[in-house]
Amino acid sequence: MLLSLLLAVALIAVCFRPQTIRKRNPDAPEPRALTGANPSAATDANPIDNTEIFVRQHYADFLSREPDEDGLAFWIDNIDSCDEDAQCREVKRIDTSAAYFLS
Repeated sequence: MLLSLLLAVALIAVCFRPQTIRKRNPDAPEPRALTGANPSAATDANPIDNTEIFVRQHYADFLSREPDEDGLAFWIDNIDSCDEDAQCREVKRIDTSAAYFLS
């Protein structure tokens, strides 16, 4: 079971890794990393870094549905309870993913 959990976490990490587009046209602009956002957007922020998007995506991927209001608030509050502590947020996100995986 622990192996399954570790594999799920590794799969999530691989799925959200930025990808690079290779250009075929030498006159084309330089390639840039894809983050899931509109490539022409002014910001390079990855949308999955937003807690609400992260939780909504888990509902869609694992439960195949939109979140209910109480469940969405529970998981968002759980992750956001870390405030700006990046290590705590990472652990809470992993725990959240594990909970969805095991549901």
